[in-house]
Amino acid sequence: MELREKLKAYSEVSHNGCWEWQRYRMPCGYGRIRHGGRMELTHRLSYLAFNGDIPDGLVVRHKCDNKCCVNPEHLMLGTQKDNVKDAIDRGQFVYRENPKG
Repeated sequence: MELREKLKAYSEVSHNGCWEWQRYRMPCGYGRIRHGGRMELTHRLSYLAFNGDIPDGLVVRHKCDNKCCVNPEHLMLGTQKDNVKDAIDRGQFVYRENPKG
């Protein structure tokens, strides 16, 4: 099965248009699947399959704030700084002190 087909087949469309991944999800909520012999994050694979390359130094962010969403229209590129700002703005950023010092 082609990657695009697999992403659609293993997702369920929610009321807000998210394609919610129905297979394995990590405890933090992100979907994962084996692709090309490696375990990959499903939202990154979706971005690659539908939108194109992810340049070095950029991450795939969710516009919808739904970690299991693989809808390519809900995904956008940004820096890790942008991603952290998203989490802060949405009240989801958890600061953890470095236990080593």
